[in-house]
Amino acid sequence: MSGYPIELITNYRAGKISRQQFTKQFSDWQKSRGINYDCKGTADRLGVHVEYRGTTATIRDGKLSFITGDNCEPNSPTHFLWHEANSVFEFRRKVDFSLNARNDGGAKWN
Repeated sequence: MSGYPIELITNYRAGKISRQQFTKQFSDWQKSRGINYDCKGTADRLGVHVEYRGTTATIRDGKLSFITGDNCEPNSPTHFLWHEANSVFEFRRKVDFSLNARNDGGAKWN
């Protein structure tokens, strides 16, 4: 492991800080390096939603459904595709992959 906050991890393992303090400080460390895995959950009359990096997924039939503007057919009328994820972890990975693909020229995950 290189580049990780070893002092923070050591303090947590030694019991010098609580789990809550560790989680907060580790999250702050990630954000200071541009690593942000925060998800925001909301609910309204239309359903329950999870937002991550500007992409909002709606829970439908037990899966997270979301729209991206990538990986589309050039002649499609909308140029948007619906995607599904079975978990928040999968949703975050697909959003990350989609954002990276836009910057790298369009790789596909499926």
